[in-house]
Amino acid sequence: GGGAIGTNTFIAFTSGASGSYLQKIRFQYTSTTNAINSVLTAFKVYISTVNTGTPTTSQITLIADVQAPAQTIGAVSTSAYSIDVPLNFAIPANNYVLVTQTVAQTLNSAWVATVFGGDY
Repeated sequence: GGGAIGTNTFIAFTSGASGSYLQKIRFQYTSTTNAINSVLTAFKVYISTVNTGTPTTSQITLIADVQAPAQTIGAVSTSAYSIDVPLNFAIPANNYVLVTQTVAQTLNSAWVATVFGGDY
């Protein structure tokens, strides 16, 4: 989830005025269809000093690159599993967590990113 920064990159978290502590980020596959396959993809998680436009390499730092294997959501027998990426660090004020995936998902499905953390 989050706001748009570019075509395939989204803001998943915005640090507070005094900085923030990040515990983890969770990726969860969702669908509006009972039985659908996800597409194999990889998630990239960045810390950024900008929240608009296309960040340059001096404005972002890659902190995680995680493969998400294909999975199927079944109406009764199966549910999608989440992928947790531990973070456990503080970020300064006016910084952002950006997420992107390398391959788009099929119609009626998506991956949702949730950051667990807070201001201090």
